[in-house]
Amino acid sequence: RKATVRDAINAFQTATEIKADESITYTMLATCYFDLGEVETSTLFIVKAVEMAPEDFNANMAAGQIFARNNQPEYALPYLQKAVELEPDNSPAIRNLAQAYYDTGNIEESIATYIKAIRTTLEMKAKADLYFNLGVLYNQAGDFDAAEDHFITALDLNPEDVEAILGMAQTFESNEKWRKAEKFYKELIYLEPENAAHYRGIARVLLQQGKQDQAQRYFEKSKKYK
Repeated sequence: RKATVRDAINAFQTATEIKADESITYTMLATCYFDLGEVETSTLFIVKAVEMAPEDFNANMAAGQIFARNNQPEYALPYLQKAVELEPDNSPAIRNLAQAYYDTGNIEESIATYIKAIRTTLEMKAKADLYFNLGVLYNQAGDFDAAEDHFITALDLNPEDVEAILGMAQTFESNEKWRKAEKFYKELIYLEPENAAHYRGIARVLLQQGKQDQAQRYFEKSKKYK
């Protein structure tokens, strides 16, 4: 694969020599260098691409993704904001923007952006993921009822979503709804019987219900798995 990417880089570099004013060539070079792990070179090319064509959606989107994937959400944010400004109904751009807001600690903007993304996303699994992300955000914000609603919607759209089931279990536990939390931890154990964290989870909620013996049994089972 690396050899193929190198060949592509050579072709794009030749293209810049023939016609140096096309931003898409620099966008492609940036993407190729990022794939090779040459992040510094990648960022130089993508910044140049946006400087050449600041109103180009693809250049801004690629810049946002490159900086985000390099764990630099603060640099990704303005590019993704511009991408959404250029294509307001582009679901991938909106999702990337929502994640950038989240990664920079702006929970309120992240929630608002995820809600917008839900309105523009048609594919059911992608929509379920968005509802799950909203559930996580509401959980962090301490709005457990809203978190519960969004996790339930995520499960309705994708009933085998283990992360959503875990989200439900943790939300009910945080909200001190012990019996409901127990139900979802049991479902998690059914789906992932070798996950020690699920056994510890149900042990905790059983203790809260005064069921010490049952809790101890689940805790002992958790020791069998890592």
